[in-house]
Amino acid sequence: MTGANYLTLTADVLDKIAAYLDSVETGKQNAEKAVRVKAATDLSARLSSALGETVSPDVVEKLAQIPEAHSLLSRLAGGNDVDSLGGPESSSSKTASTRGQTSDAERAFVEWCVS
Repeated sequence: MTGANYLTLTADVLDKIAAYLDSVETGKQNAEKAVRVKAATDLSARLSSALGETVSPDVVEKLAQIPEAHSLLSRLAGGNDVDSLGGPESSSSKTASTRGQTSDAERAFVEWCVS
């Protein structure tokens, strides 16, 4: 084999590697796009039910392209993820233990009421 044959074979191998990598990357991008479009379609259905108007396919396509708008509008459309405003008081055992104890001020008040 000559040097020109090696170069031709090497170029062919590199072209096939590039074509394979392009197909793998295209597959990944199509899968990611399908997930985004599915999420945007679900969001548009929730928006339609919340607003009483249908959402056009152009808007669904734009929602699929902008994840920030999707997260903002999902809260507006009545998403299931609610921000917590607080929780139950965790010191219930503390109030139970102090119920039997009275302070000096309470005792003085009770004595004043009785006398």
